[in-house]
Amino acid sequence: MEWNSDMVLERSWDLVPVLDDADQARTLLEVPDNGYELCILWAAVPDHARRLSGSVGSERTTVTRVDPGTGERVRFSRARTAEEDDEVSELVNEFLAEARIPARPGRHRWFLVPPGDVTDFGELVALVMQRHGSDESAPNVLRAAEDVFRDLY
Repeated sequence: MEWNSDMVLERSWDLVPVLDDADQARTLLEVPDNGYELCILWAAVPDHARRLSGSVGSERTTVTRVDPGTGERVRFSRARTAEEDDEVSELVNEFLAEARIPARPGRHRWFLVPPGDVTDFGELVALVMQRHGSDESAPNVLRAAEDVFRDLY
């Protein structure tokens, strides 16, 4: 489907297709679970986004512990707890709300069907950052992402 900025009224997290067998043959970019990147993804919802349900515990968090005896720092990664997941969701949804984006359903992993030859979500983040300059407010990030996707899709 061709990009159409009027699609804003047709956006809903519930309209994002769930990953299926047809998606296995295409390249999808996983979107990090934070407000900034999900705000960018919203500009591509629903046609260029996918979701995977029931992924609680799939997100990772990095923990740093300091040994009280030696002062040695030990870093390790572990699955995020349900409580931590809820805290992250609250923070993400607060950022999205600033751009009048509805709260996204929790317990999902989100993916972008990338435009053209984009192979890394970080490439899109860089393009969006170039467009919005120093104003990192959620509404400005969304406008910049819409501009980027209008050019790329």
